[in-house]
Amino acid sequence: MYAPIHFPPAPARVREQAREPRDTLTVTTWLTTRERQQVEAANCGCLRFVHREAATALGPDLAGGKADAALVSVALLDRDTHGSVAALARGFPAHLVAALVSEADDEAHVVPATLKLGRIGVGSVLDVRTPAGWSDFRRTFDPRRQRDGFMRTALASVLADVGGQQAEQGCTRFFCEVFSLHTRSAKRLAAQLGVHPSTLMSRFYRAGVPSPKTYLTYARLVWAAHLSESPALTIGDIADRLEASSPHSFGRTVRLVLALTPTDFRRRYNGPAMLDRFRDQLIAPYRDKLRTLDPVGDAGAVGVGARQYGREGGREGRAA
Repeated sequence: MYAPIHFPPAPARVREQAREPRDTLTVTTWLTTRERQQVEAANCGCLRFVHREAATALGPDLAGGKADAALVSVALLDRDTHGSVAALARGFPAHLVAALVSEADDEAHVVPATLKLGRIGVGSVLDVRTPAGWSDFRRTFDPRRQRDGFMRTALASVLADVGGQQAEQGCTRFFCEVFSLHTRSAKRLAAQLGVHPSTLMSRFYRAGVPSPKTYLTYARLVWAAHLSESPALTIGDIADRLEASSPHSFGRTVRLVLALTPTDFRRRYNGPAMLDRFRDQLIAPYRDKLRTLDPVGDAGAVGVGARQYGREGGREGRAA
């Protein structure tokens, strides 16, 4: 008989925002019965779970638009299901695919399973055996932190351009981070990839493709053009959403890159139009080079240094 599950209540602000339909995230899951009860109990109202009996059922949910993210159980992962989870992570890099470590999991199984998940592209492994783990769970699945439908489509189209599942895993990770709303500087980008900023820049230079900062800046402008489609959002609102240092800084970026004022940019570009420019200018001329580019390489030795630069990146070198 299991003991009752006790979780700290979600913050009031989260509960209030969760009532709005646009702040609901649908998660398709492959979990044990116990874990299904746990995630339902931890839900602050902003998540809707679709529980499946097999890992192979999650991909069709993501492909068909029935779910926005996927959650798999480390406890269920074994030799027979490893391939299905690997196909899920590699087949849907534009979606959040996370793994859950519950209180019932044996440490001897957790450690090797977690390492395998990292190698196959599962970026988030959530250890919920402590209260802090549940806070991390809520933060990871916070709908406000997820890419919206258009940006998921934008990322998927760019990844298809550079080879889809045949592309280098490091290249896929690079574009996933570039299109993240919260990657606001080249140093933060390098930190997320676990690569020293100068190393990352030199790899792009040697490959003969535009700089990482150029890709990041244009991806931020895709975001800006998409957000500009909402008439209620002011230029200041858009700058805030992009976490730019100020509206003036955002406007300066638009003028330097596109030779347009923010107002003219808003008139000329919507999300799809800016995405077309991104692909025409930064992807199509370099497609063959990008398909063989691995920006990450052996990042393990520089991970600590890269994270240090990531902390500094919040103060300088912003892309928008």
